[in-house]
Amino acid sequence: MEAARIGADGVRRAAIAPVYVHLRSAWLVGHDIGLIAELMRSLERDEAQLLSSVSLSKSRKVGDVGAAQMAESLPVSLTELGLVGCGIGDSGGKAVLEWMRRTTRLDTLCIEGNQFSSNVTRDFKSSAPTCSTTMQRRPGDQ
Repeated sequence: MEAARIGADGVRRAAIAPVYVHLRSAWLVGHDIGLIAELMRSLERDEAQLLSSVSLSKSRKVGDVGAAQMAESLPVSLTELGLVGCGIGDSGGKAVLEWMRRTTRLDTLCIEGNQFSSNVTRDFKSSAPTCSTTMQRRPGDQ
């Protein structure tokens, strides 16, 4: 049996509910993150606005480069972002902070379990006063 094809216009009309992309514990590596970021950049504006939540949490090899790639491609209309335990340090954290400053609807950011300095942790907390942010300092920071 052949699947029915409804085309892009049909998909756009049918996609009235928010879209969640949750790839938790997916063992993602650099190349995977690049493909996901490329896909995000290819979304048309109305498609991007339907994207409500993205989580790559527990993918330890996202790292700074992957976090920067995602930050450059995430829609500013996103309401939730999860990057828990993704091996992100200060440079990746700063890229996410830059994206956060452009967001319009972010209300939940889960980014604990990464290797941020106390300065970047403070920047996250001050950049998201209306956003529920969960995070922890890296070991040894005060």
